Amino acid sequence: MDDTSCLDRWEACEASMEKARSELQAFEESNNTTLREGLMMIVQCRQFLKWSCVYEYIHLEHEDSKEEFLRFLQDYASTLVQSFSETLKKEREKALSETTLEEVTCSRGNLYDVTINIGNYLYNFGKALQDGLDVVEVRHYDDFSPCWLCDRCTYAYTWLHKVCQMCYEFPVEKPSGSFLNKVSS
Repeated sequence: MDDTSCLDRWEACEASMEKARSELQAFEESNNTTLREGLMMIVQCRQFLKWSCVYEYIHLEHEDSKEEFLRFLQDYASTLVQSFSETLKKEREKALSETTLEEVTCSRGNLYDVTINIGNYLYNFGKALQDGLDVVEVRHYDDFSPCWLCDRCTYAYTWLHKVCQMCYEFPVEKPSGSFLNKVSS
């Protein structure tokens, strides 16, 4: 897993968001609304990525699999936003050099499609966060068959141990091997 802390990721996202804001403010062409909307989308994406670090810090402290999945989603979203930003820069240069209305309209259509796609990705990312990243199945202590976990202190033991060595709690009944063993008994 990545060794960067939530605070480091927060600060990196903050710097990226400020850069995106300055690019948006520097863009003076009010007649090209598609490029302006694309720049606004980048600012919103950077802000979303920044606040997803807070989600990670608050909700995923002891859930390693969900934290790993969230960091994957963050990294992928960051890559998408960076790619989108580079596409916007190319389209802005192209829009300034193109002279025919047909070329500008085609360019705007492609940019509009990319903007919609990244917006949909981040919408679904946000929805996954709202749902608690329930797409990640976390194994609970009931799923560990070769051992039992103390209900009181959650320390793990093999079935050879009859009493918890930490708090002296007795284990739950050991699950039987199969249904046929129950029938033949």
